[in-house]
Amino acid sequence: LIDLNNRKASFAGQANNPVITEEEVANYTVSAIFSGDWKPNTLAAQAAAPSAKIENGIITITPANGGDAGVYLIEKDGEFLALTSSNEYVLESEDEQQSFGSKVTLTKPVYTVRAANKMGGFGEAAVATVPTAIEVVEATAEAANAAEGAFVIDGKVVIVKEGKQFTAAGARIK
Repeated sequence: LIDLNNRKASFAGQANNPVITEEEVANYTVSAIFSGDWKPNTLAAQAAAPSAKIENGIITITPANGGDAGVYLIEKDGEFLALTSSNEYVLESEDEQQSFGSKVTLTKPVYTVRAANKMGGFGEAAVATVPTAIEVVEATAEAANAAEGAFVIDGKVVIVKEGKQFTAAGARIK
């Protein structure tokens, strides 16, 4: 709460009443103050997180809702890496590239992408993922018996073929 008791009541002989009515408050809306084509509340709205993937050393950004942010902030492990107006960013050094080559690393860097709104404010981060052909399906033993394929059951890979379960090494489970 702000105490206005000691507030100056007049300026250059003109009265200054800091208390306004409910009807006067209704006049102080964004649309009442900013007319025409400029809509600051729309321009400053939080930009939705894009989706991003990494393939062959390139981060490809897909804007959310079919939009285009115009500018994207790319971070590596939470630290600034680049600003780009392109929907692609080439990872330049071997350290930046996520690959499955001969270089052994214990952890891969995490790349995130943030879209900027028209006023330059950045939205939520999206993690750039490395697409794979493997889809992990968590299942119970009963559900796996009703289908065929590879499943993760109790943390172990189980292959189901013709109602029979096998380990990843090919040994029959039951």
